[in-house]
Amino acid sequence: MTRYEILQHPTDLGLKGYGRTLEELFSNLALGMFGLVTDVTAIQPMASVPIFAQAETLEALLAAWLNELLHAAARDQLLFMNCRVHRVIPDGPHLGVSGEATGEVLDPSRHVLSRTIKTVTCHESGVRHAGDQWVAQVTFGL
Repeated sequence: MTRYEILQHPTDLGLKGYGRTLEELFSNLALGMFGLVTDVTAIQPMASVPIFAQAETLEALLAAWLNELLHAAARDQLLFMNCRVHRVIPDGPHLGVSGEATGEVLDPSRHVLSRTIKTVTCHESGVRHAGDQWVAQVTFGL
C-alpha cells in the first residue's frame, strides 16, 4: 500500500496520505512531511519526544498533529525519522491524538535540509474513509 504521494502545484507543496487506520494515516503523513525536509534514512533513532494534539474536527486534528511535530522539531533542533501514533480519538467534544516522534539532533555535516516547512493546513477535501483505507491531503506553508 502506498503511504503518501507528493503533490506539487505552482505555488503549493503538499501530500496525499493513506492508511488502513487513522493512526497509520497520521503516521504516514508525518513521515512524508519530514521526508520533504531531509533524507529520513540518514537520521538515527537517538531521542524520542512525546507528541499530543487536540482539536474540534478531524481535519483540524491532523493539522494540529503535524504542526505540533514541526514545533517540537524546531524547539529542540531535531529531525524525525519516525512518528508513531499511539491513539487517535476521532469523536467527542475534543478530538485527540497521542504519539511519539523519534530522531536525532540536526547535524549539518550529515543532514542536508532541502526546505523548511513553517505551517500545515488540511485540504478542503478533509480526512475521509474511502473503501478500505483513510485518505487525507495536507498543504505546507514554506
